[in-house]
This record gives sequence, structure tokens and C-alpha cells, in this order.
Amino acid sequence: MVLSGLALIGRIVSRRIKHVALSASDFLIIGGIMGAWVISLIVIEDTKLGLGHHIQYVPLKDLRQKLLTTYIAEIFYSITFSMIKISILLLYRSIFPNKTMTLATNLIAIFVLLWGISSLLVSIFSCEPINGFWDLTVESKCIDSKWFFVGNSIPNILADIVILGLPMPDLWHLRMSRRSKAAVSGMFLLGGFVIVASGLRMYFMLKMDVMDITWSYVGLALWSAVEIDVAVISACLPTLRPVLTYLVPSILRSKRLDTGPLKESKESGQIHMKGEKIYRLPEYTIESMENGYRTT
Repeated sequence: MVLSGLALIGRIVSRRIKHVALSASDFLIIGGIMGAWVISLIVIEDTKLGLGHHIQYVPLKDLRQKLLTTYIAEIFYSITFSMIKISILLLYRSIFPNKTMTLATNLIAIFVLLWGISSLLVSIFSCEPINGFWDLTVESKCIDSKWFFVGNSIPNILADIVILGLPMPDLWHLRMSRRSKAAVSGMFLLGGFVIVASGLRMYFMLKMDVMDITWSYVGLALWSAVEIDVAVISACLPTLRPVLTYLVPSILRSKRLDTGPLKESKESGQIHMKGEKIYRLPEYTIESMENGYRTT
């Protein structure tokens, strides 16, 4: 929670440093972090309601509350991850405003929305009647929560993989040195930690015993909270260059491209090397690209 909060603050401060107004992408990630915090707080609260104990030692009242918080967390999970993914896609569109990226982000956004809506509806109506999810005294029919979690995670992970690789072709066509390309690509690829967290979450799903949910749900609850907080951090990372440069300028201030002798034109902001123009990313990698740095 703390790291995701710092990442969001850094993102907003970076926008202010570069005098860039908050966009839809920023507002979506603000909504995303609120959902992430709700899920994290639910996990913390669940430890008071028997999470980590075998079900036979958990009072019925606490078990009911635990199942209710699980129900709420499932709803927030679907909404929050949809917001985070669409925030990232909108950021990509602002950085790479070309037809291919626009089409790709539109298609993926449609998939994410359909996934989010279907997951949300299944989460809400997973039991008939609805309160049968948390009220064990009510006669009800419910879906298999374990396999719903697994089925819900597979398209989520696949979407993360596609989104992670989406900007790579455009990044490597930017007219920058290879070192700069590698640095910017690495910054985007840090989002791969989300896929690792998602994989660990699925592992604990498969180990979950629904007959002893308060005991077997620990790993799933923990990695659900970690996964969504890491997703927020990953969505903010590409925007943090200005605030990091401000805090540690001696380390993070951009260097000249290392491919040969360079001469920079103060009027144009372009760098010339042996008669060729090369566009560099000066102080703010992302906003510089958003302002229209050329690609080959």
C-alpha cells in the first residue's frame, strides 16, 4: 500500500513538474489505487476474522464476516484491474499516437472491458440467492469459487502479457541510442512483476481448499493484494522520471547519446551526429514522447 501510494504521488508530482494536466489515464489509476487499498484493507481485516486459522476454530459470526469481505474483494478486484489496464492502454496511446497503436489499444481495451464486466457479474451473482455466498444458514446454489478464480485469472494474465509487449516495437523504432532504448524498454518491462505475482496467485488458487477456506485462503489473499499493488506501481513507473530526476539529479539526469560526437541545437532541441538528426528524450522520457518525438 505504501509503495503504490508513493508511486501515485510521484506520478502526479511529475505531471506538475512538467506542467502536464492530469489525463483520463491518471484519473483511472487514482481509481485503481483506491480499489487496491480496499482489497489490502480487507486482507488486513480478514486476519481478525479467522484468516490463517482452520475453519473449525473460527466462530460462525466471524466466518460469515470473512465470507462477506471475500465477496466484496472479488467485486473490487474485477473493477480495479480493469481500470488499471485501461489506464496503461491510454498512456500507451498518448505516448505512441499512431494508427497501429490506436487500433491495438482499442481492441485490447474492448477485451479488458468485456472481461471486467463478465467477471463482475459472475462475482455478484455467484450464489443464488446472493447472500448465500456469506450466509451459511441460507439454502443456496453457488458456483465453484476455486475454479472461478482460476478461470478469471487466465485471461487476466494473458492480457497482462500482451499489454507488456505492446509498446516494444514502437520503443525500438524511436530515434535514440541503443542504451537509451534499452533503458526505456527496461522501465516498461518492470511491469512483468505483475505477471509473476499473478502466477503466484494462481498457484495458491489451485492449492485452495474451499472446505477450509480460512486456512487455505491465506496465500491467495496475500498475493491478490500484492498483485494489484504491483500493478499500480508498474502503471506509474514510466511517468516517474521528472520527480526522480528532481530528487537525485546527479544520478538520473539524462546523458547525451553515446553513439558518437553530438552537437545539440538550442533552438530545435535536436541532436546532430555526422549530419543526421537524432531525437533524444531529455528530462522526461514519457512526456517527451507524448509531445511527439518522431519514430522511424
